[in-house]
Amino acid sequence: MAKPIKIIVRGTETDGDDSPTVQDLLSQVQDQVDILEEVEASIAGTSSSELVWRVTDVTKNSPITFEITPFARTHGMNIENRAHTVVKATADGLEAISKTGTRPLHFSDKVLKKVNGFSKRVTNGLCGTEIDFSKYDSAESFKIDAGSAKLTSAKIEEIIKPKIKPHREIGSIEGHVKSIGRDGFGRPVVTITTRLDKQDVKCVSSDAGLDKIGHLEVGRVIKGLRVKLHGIIFYKSPMILDHVEVERTELFPDKNTLPSIDDLIDLEFTGGKSSVEFIRQGRDNG
Repeated sequence: MAKPIKIIVRGTETDGDDSPTVQDLLSQVQDQVDILEEVEASIAGTSSSELVWRVTDVTKNSPITFEITPFARTHGMNIENRAHTVVKATADGLEAISKTGTRPLHFSDKVLKKVNGFSKRVTNGLCGTEIDFSKYDSAESFKIDAGSAKLTSAKIEEIIKPKIKPHREIGSIEGHVKSIGRDGFGRPVVTITTRLDKQDVKCVSSDAGLDKIGHLEVGRVIKGLRVKLHGIIFYKSPMILDHVEVERTELFPDKNTLPSIDDLIDLEFTGGKSSVEFIRQGRDNG
């Protein structure tokens, strides 16, 4: 038989009584079992589980302790190696969250939310919980109190929804000129609407990066001149542009200067031959 783990739950002490509520107690036990099952599924690469966790002992003394032990779902199956792998991965994952704030292997968002609920109850109704993995070699027990619970919850929320960090890169953007002016520092400013995602982006230049636009006739600019601006692109987040510091401007030709479909079509191109005959003749003449 595989070895047990223990879930030790300490209630908030009131009038000398540290008994947890039924809901908090059972939720802590259920969340821990859910975490073990989800980690097992991730390791096995399947939604089916070979482990069934059963309550094998309960202490009545304070603090209340549940002992839970894995059993084989399929009668006669040896599950000791699987149980050890699952428990070790779970213990290592809980330790990694509390100490480094990094996403552990086999910890999906669903598992992280379970750990977060597990932690938040310690700040709202409980004063501590411990998962004792000591029966398993090299598996560290997980202890959490009111102080560490807040830090753990904050780390989990950062893993699930990391803070957006602005960044910048060298490159170019393409779009149509929307407006022209100057900023508070007297620098020329051009606002363009990007061609692909239709974002309005402010583009500034302290040197001659926008001179090509400034030398054009007003009428050509206000008709939505298409440009490609090269320089340093500043992002508010991975997909949201903030502004561009322009070093060089590339102008696209006006639409009326581009060839039309009539310019491209030549009715006498094949000399009266069908397209199949014309291609065959070209291939044969090779």
